[in-house]
Amino acid sequence: MVIELIIVWILGVVTFFVLWAVLLKVIKRISDKKNKSNNTEI
Repeated sequence: MVIELIIVWILGVVTFFVLWAVLLKVIKRISDKKNKSNNTEI
């Protein structure tokens, strides 16, 4: 029972960090696109 809880907790933490990394990548990509469009307008 304890081992299962630990495994579930570790999986939750890993998935949380993976989602956070993906979110940061998406935000960075969007900001890069905005910067590129701003540069082309100028």
